[in-house]
Amino acid sequence: MLRTTALLLAGAVMAACSLAPEFKSPAVSVPAAYKEALPSPPLAPAGDAGQWQAAAPQDDQSRGEWWTQFGDSLLNDYERQAAGSNQDLAAALARLEASRALVRLAAAAQLPR
Repeated sequence: MLRTTALLLAGAVMAACSLAPEFKSPAVSVPAAYKEALPSPPLAPAGDAGQWQAAAPQDDQSRGEWWTQFGDSLLNDYERQAAGSNQDLAAALARLEASRALVRLAAAAQLPR
């Protein structure tokens, strides 16, 4: 019994010892406004910093011939051949367009009729 009490007391004393340095909050620079936040309307209640707007990704926009920035004529030829004769690429493009059409169709169901 004495040994158990001594071990518990030693464990409590050791748990109270901390060798970690004292935590200091790092300085963080916070912007005055975020690009997603709309400006406050003129008649908004005090302290209203505006409402958030939904992000508008532009993944469906064409990136153009991005590989030409490397200045490699062999790469340009490969891209031209791939665009002209790659049936897997054409099928993937068709699946992508079909899935985007399904997304537009599902989103249209949320609109009033």
